[in-house]
Amino acid sequence: MAEDIRCPTCASSVLRRVYDHAFAIEWKCANCVEPFFTPLLSIALIDSNGERRTRLAAAIEAAGIRTVAAERLNELEQLPADASVIADLEMAATFASKIPHGVPLIVLVDSAAERTEAIERTDGRGIVVNGTPAAVLRLLKTIAKVKAAAVPMRSPITNRRHGARERRRTTRRDRRS
Repeated sequence: MAEDIRCPTCASSVLRRVYDHAFAIEWKCANCVEPFFTPLLSIALIDSNGERRTRLAAAIEAAGIRTVAAERLNELEQLPADASVIADLEMAATFASKIPHGVPLIVLVDSAAERTEAIERTDGRGIVVNGTPAAVLRLLKTIAKVKAAAVPMRSPITNRRHGARERRRTTRRDRRS
């Protein structure tokens, strides 16, 4: 993730991490001094319970996370590659084998019996959570913190005195270097 972060204005890779928001990282470019944000999460929400789906989608979008909500899998044209999947118990068994490892699968349950069934159906692959918006947002904040910790604090260019290697023609040989 850190290798492909560039300034959207000047495409520079010399960046400074300014602030960690709950679901995004704020960067500042060293060349044009323009701040910009990198989102940490995007969500694909698939839930057959229409009322719960609308409540969850509204709460997640209000928190600032890009969300795609659907009732069934075929309603989604394309599942984003980096999207975390939130699914109800029926759909979670289908997704458990299709999602690559490293992409979180969050299973929504309403009771202890459904929790046990969800663990069995997903073979322990899914993260089981209560279907309330507060519980889901707490879990999403934890996932975002883990992803933010994986992004390095500084840009990969450490030799700022001479500039990037590809821009340097010759090294300086005087006393100031």
